[in-house]
Amino acid sequence: MNDVRDICERILDRPAPSPRSGSQVLAIARQAARRRNRLAVGAAGVVTGALVTVIVATAATSGLSAPGQSDRQATAAASTPASPPPVPAMPASNAHGSRIAELLTAAVPGGYTTQVANGGTTVSWLLDQESESDRYASQTRILMSKEDGQGLLSAVIVRDNGPAATGDLCSAAVAERLRPYTDGSALGCEVIIVDGVPIRTATESGQTMTATRFLTGGLLMIRSARSTDPTGGPPTDAAHPWYEPLGQRRGPLVTAPLSTRQLAELAANPGLLP
Repeated sequence: MNDVRDICERILDRPAPSPRSGSQVLAIARQAARRRNRLAVGAAGVVTGALVTVIVATAATSGLSAPGQSDRQATAAASTPASPPPVPAMPASNAHGSRIAELLTAAVPGGYTTQVANGGTTVSWLLDQESESDRYASQTRILMSKEDGQGLLSAVIVRDNGPAATGDLCSAAVAERLRPYTDGSALGCEVIIVDGVPIRTATESGQTMTATRFLTGGLLMIRSARSTDPTGGPPTDAAHPWYEPLGQRRGPLVTAPLSTRQLAELAANPGLLP
């Protein structure tokens, strides 16, 4: 107890420090403020660096690319269309005929009866009869009957070894390429996009509608005819052996069973190709 009293007396005996001037107090306050600012900036830099590290590490581990890079890649992918599938060889088309007939039959709307023409088989012809070329045309046909009318729905696979048509599918050059497989007319030509696939649709002589999908090395054409023996079609000579009139068993259908949109969707069906 005496020791504590002694210490207190010694402190009280010392003279109090002289008070600081106003300028000294202001200088001390400014120095403290600068010190606080340096600490705040340093802490913010540490936090920012940590956030950047976390973002980069997260992007690397999750497969994300730097900002803007994924957008450029997506744009490049969208501007580069996928190549159309190749035309199958003739034996593969023939073997796939039963599946083609199933898909054609399923596409016919209700109210019609159907029957596979040509005894239920797919018929193919070589386009170059006197050479060893692999160019051919393969056809599968379905009879569509309703009341007193009868028409045809067919799928024709053509391997002409030509490139897949691009640009304006309703151009004169494209129409000329399709001339051997049509009657030469193309009334109301229109391009319909189905799942990213461009399909050329057209009407022939008011009786037949076509939907054509271009492939690498050829094409796939869906034809819907209101008659089994349409007039004005390609001649039945050696150059056009795939046009085989069945003979008019009944009168033509009053209306077209399928719309151009339905034909385009059928042409875009990947199941038609083996």
